[in-house]
Amino acid sequence: MISNDIRVLLEDASIDKELKTALLPHMIEAQNRAKGPWTKFFTSAPFAALLSAVLVASITEAIRLQSRGEELVHERNLERQKFQYEVITNSLSEAKTPKQRAETLRFLHDIKILTGLDDDKLKEWASENATPPSFESTSNASATTPLVQRTVEQYKELFGEDIYGPDTSHLIPSNADLEAVLGTPGQSMERCLVRVEFPYPMVIDWNRNQRSSFGRAHRSVAPYFEKAFQLIVEAGAQRHAELYGGMYNHRKKRGGSEWSVHAYGASIDLNPSENGLRSGPDLMTMHPDVVRAFKSAGFAWLGDRGFDGMSFEISTETLKEIANSRPNNPGC
Repeated sequence: MISNDIRVLLEDASIDKELKTALLPHMIEAQNRAKGPWTKFFTSAPFAALLSAVLVASITEAIRLQSRGEELVHERNLERQKFQYEVITNSLSEAKTPKQRAETLRFLHDIKILTGLDDDKLKEWASENATPPSFESTSNASATTPLVQRTVEQYKELFGEDIYGPDTSHLIPSNADLEAVLGTPGQSMERCLVRVEFPYPMVIDWNRNQRSSFGRAHRSVAPYFEKAFQLIVEAGAQRHAELYGGMYNHRKKRGGSEWSVHAYGASIDLNPSENGLRSGPDLMTMHPDVVRAFKSAGFAWLGDRGFDGMSFEISTETLKEIANSRPNNPGC
């Protein structure tokens, strides 16, 4: 490289060519003396190549260390999650009462929210260690805690086909079954209705600013509804069964000529927005705790047919039980 002084000398037309030729070597020598040996070295091609090699090696090592650091953090997180999971699993096996079980499941839910415990990890730990908890619960979680929500298909895939209890599709009552025990819809049915007090406020699904504290049901069916809600509370599953779609309703089946089971005061719809008539297992999100509570209380779950997961209807077995309790007094 040449300095600005030399460039000016070469470009100055007023200076004689022979004079330029005589001065140029002396000016270049002076420029080199001014730079010194270190300046020459640091501006040389070998130094540039060495510097590039050092920078590449440093960047590569920094990336490797960062990657390893992230791996170590991930491994520690997994170990912490695994430890927490094992503690909760052991606590579940030692839970003696429904209340203890609900509280333990609440802690498991909190761990899932805080640590990112996922389905794949649950499967992995289930195969390595103890049986995983059957599902999450949010019994006493705050209203702002997000619900862990899965579809029926996902629940069954993760926790087994029997997570929803025995199949009740064969126990869904016909209109003849209902009329033989509960009577015929109409004015006489209205006289058979009683209030069923909900143990917690229910949110009206089609107007979520409104709440309901009770529903109406047939006098003979009301105790079974009360039992179902009692079991939901014991399981700590209230937040999974708080969207209310209705109980008694004097109407025909949608698109049909027969009376709806609602017209007998023997059915309830829960979480209808996500478990509607045409929602299959890949869309239904009814929680296993809720389903098992109603089944244990004497209801058939229409979701066992693969659709209409919002609906719980009094089962044919329960109708027989009601009939046997008052053989000479059908209706109310």
